[in-house]
Amino acid sequence: MHAQEISAFAGPQGIWVSSGRTAQPGAQVQRRESGKEWQTIGNFAAPRNSTQFIAAYHSVSMAAAPPETVADEYLNRIWQRFSASHAIDSLSFYREHLQVLAAAGAAYFDADAQKGIRYEYRLSTAGISTNAAGPVSYPEGPDQRAKIRPLMIQPAREGVYIEFEIEQPGDMQSAHIYRSYYLRSNAEHIHPLVTYSRRGDRLYAAFTDYTATPKVPYVYTLVPVDAAGNEGKASEPATLFHVPQSSIQPSVRHLTAVSQEAKRAIHLSWLPPATADVVSVEVYRGDQYSGAYRRIASLSPSDSVYDDFEVEPITTYYYAIALNGSYEQSVNTPRVPGILRATDANLAPPRNVHVQLEGNVTVVSWDTASEPCRGFFVYRGDGYNGPMQKITTLIINSGVYQYRDTLPYNSQPRIYSYALSDENTSYNESPLSERFSVQKDGGQLTIPDDITVLAADEDAVQVMWPDNRNTTGADGYVLFRSELNTDGEAIGKARQIRLKNSYYLDKEIETGKTYAYSVSVVNGDKTGSPSAVHRYTRTPEKPLPVSDIMATEQDGTVAITWNLPIGVSLKKVYLLRGTAGKSPEQIAALGPAEAAYTDKQVKRGERYYYSFVTESENGVMSEATTPMSIRLQE
Repeated sequence: MHAQEISAFAGPQGIWVSSGRTAQPGAQVQRRESGKEWQTIGNFAAPRNSTQFIAAYHSVSMAAAPPETVADEYLNRIWQRFSASHAIDSLSFYREHLQVLAAAGAAYFDADAQKGIRYEYRLSTAGISTNAAGPVSYPEGPDQRAKIRPLMIQPAREGVYIEFEIEQPGDMQSAHIYRSYYLRSNAEHIHPLVTYSRRGDRLYAAFTDYTATPKVPYVYTLVPVDAAGNEGKASEPATLFHVPQSSIQPSVRHLTAVSQEAKRAIHLSWLPPATADVVSVEVYRGDQYSGAYRRIASLSPSDSVYDDFEVEPITTYYYAIALNGSYEQSVNTPRVPGILRATDANLAPPRNVHVQLEGNVTVVSWDTASEPCRGFFVYRGDGYNGPMQKITTLIINSGVYQYRDTLPYNSQPRIYSYALSDENTSYNESPLSERFSVQKDGGQLTIPDDITVLAADEDAVQVMWPDNRNTTGADGYVLFRSELNTDGEAIGKARQIRLKNSYYLDKEIETGKTYAYSVSVVNGDKTGSPSAVHRYTRTPEKPLPVSDIMATEQDGTVAITWNLPIGVSLKKVYLLRGTAGKSPEQIAALGPAEAAYTDKQVKRGERYYYSFVTESENGVMSEATTPMSIRLQE
């Protein structure tokens, strides 16, 4: 953890705490007033998947009232880039967007801070804390460094085109547009599409107000907004008595969108504009015909084609084009739909399908068949030859090829048949696999299915399952809880916990131990068969490895240096050495404070590969670092 990077600054609704250019997922955020004790107020987000990342974004956005929001589609793409490297720079142009940083574990929004009270903040990881940032309170005065002036206000055929020159941006990240009637107060916040462009070394913001009424005097101001949502000093007013004048031609003509499966893109084409004062051609795309559109490309006036590669098969997108003139922007073209057709056939169903009846639950397992594969569908039919019905939505391909089907309660024996299909990334579904059948005896209570065991906090886990009391007539559940030894055998007799609800919070959890859970339905004095056993182990986290490894030759030896992970308590640092065609071997076990080593057992002309593994104080080993190679001169 880099103490010099933490910062705290005010927003309009609370105070932001940032870790700078390094994400710190899970780090504790601590706060204090002047002269008082430090208090832990929360943790940096530590999302493990796209769903948690998007949920964290929306949670902080609701509290912070951001200046602009990001759609879930783009949040999912941001997560895919970020999860591959966990580097802030991988967030692309969202790396300054505080709500995205908070969802990624690099920022925190203190919504509980009280107005006018000055606070200090610090981060704490594994008991090691950063230097304090602050003191800071909110609300603070707006940033006055931005300098903006109106440059152009021009009536158009369907609105008013306004352009501002941003002479000095300061901390500006976006802008709010306000409009009032001339010589009247009570300006209203309007929401036109604002476009930003550079001409030479100057930055411009422009928009068209399509809601302006002809022959009505208006006053427009542009207010800069920083990343925290604070409004700065408004620009000078731009005034207009709105009388439409001639404008550039409406837009390009004959816009078409054609699927090109070979490129995996939607190909756009149009007739180029003939107007001489066109500066650029702006391409916009939306997910819905009447929804929001965003600019995806800015092209030269001579361009007449564009390939959109950021598309998914069998998904409809809508496109429109507008022209930027020297003084105004044209209206948009009619919106044109485009769809990338499925590109890959899907002929092979899932392999090695197996079904097994466990009490009242059919366990269906299989192997994947088509590559790449988006997911799977499970079909079920009555009897050996009855028609098959799809009983699941798409089961996303996550590497776990199993589905548990809870069968309905029936007093008579019954036969069920199962088959599977899969869906590839072109959204084509495969044929059904071979049918497999099971016979369910009658008169059994339905076994709870889809039991989930999740970590609730450091000392507890949440056990949950679907509540099926309404469909079975049951009046409750019995949860069987056991602690397992290293051989997977229960220690002592299983503890039985009678419950009315379909969840249980187990607060008696210890790190390194394994626990087993199973659930049965209870109906009066009758107890149904137990569900499958679900195991949970509280595993200690792996320590961080060393970084910034450097290897240099010094008089026939190899001098190696590295940086130790900050905020981590280590027991040992192990140095491994390998040569071409041979596995690396440990050559040194170093102390947790050592950061240099000289390898003297080397030969000139040979190439060596060095890597490191760290060991925590509780004996957990880190992943090995990427080998660093060096060849000694002969």
